[in-house]
Amino acid sequence: MIKKIAIILLLIYASSSPGIAQQPGYKDSIELVKVPLGGLQFYQHDKKLTMRELTNIMRPNPEAFNYLKESKTNNTVAFIAGFIGGALIGYELGSAVGGNEINWGVMGAGTGFIVIGIPFDIGGKRNTRKAVYLYNAAFR
Repeated sequence: MIKKIAIILLLIYASSSPGIAQQPGYKDSIELVKVPLGGLQFYQHDKKLTMRELTNIMRPNPEAFNYLKESKTNNTVAFIAGFIGGALIGYELGSAVGGNEINWGVMGAGTGFIVIGIPFDIGGKRNTRKAVYLYNAAFR
């Protein structure tokens, strides 16, 4: 009975996992990998790419390059808004630990900055995915 269950589970596992040999490998395509906390990493020829390297690689493809530029702009705005929001909230929490009263207006402003940065972060990731897709479309 245990052997039958083990065989069934093995068959289910083997049929549900993607086969690496079945996925086509394109010579110069860029692989996009999601990082656990929402980030993205780029690989080409099993080498991790920085954003600067990715920009240089995509420069010859104008459409993909434009999406990548939009992505960088969105990421910059999201970073600045998140930094300001985090600084405001952190300052107030530090004041509270120090024994002062929390200024809820400053906490609300910090939260507002963080909330404003979220759509820019989402847009930046979406534009990055579009840029990689358009770049890789040339190899299909």
